[in-house]
Amino acid sequence: MPDWLPASLQILPRSFYRRPPVEVAPELLNKLLVRDDGRAGRIVEVEAYAGSVDPAGRLVVDGGLTPVLDIRSEDFGQRHFIVPDPAGVLVDIMTEIPPAPAFAEAFSGQ
Repeated sequence: MPDWLPASLQILPRSFYRRPPVEVAPELLNKLLVRDDGRAGRIVEVEAYAGSVDPAGRLVVDGGLTPVLDIRSEDFGQRHFIVPDPAGVLVDIMTEIPPAPAFAEAFSGQ
């Protein structure tokens, strides 16, 4: 680790990542990503694919949160919605779906 980093920082063990994505993703927010050459950056966005978002969307709305983007399907192969967390950070909850045929053809190399 670079000399300028506090000794209190710890390298996350591989076991940290060997958990369900919906557990790992929120715990990665605000962590530092540090390279051996001293470059570093703070993780400000994460994604976790967690199955169908429709039941989650209903739970979020029923729980009192107001989505800033309602549940929608994107041509590029995502179904998702976005809600703010209590600190105002936007959380994009998504699942993969088959892309629209035109989109798939454009990126299939054919």
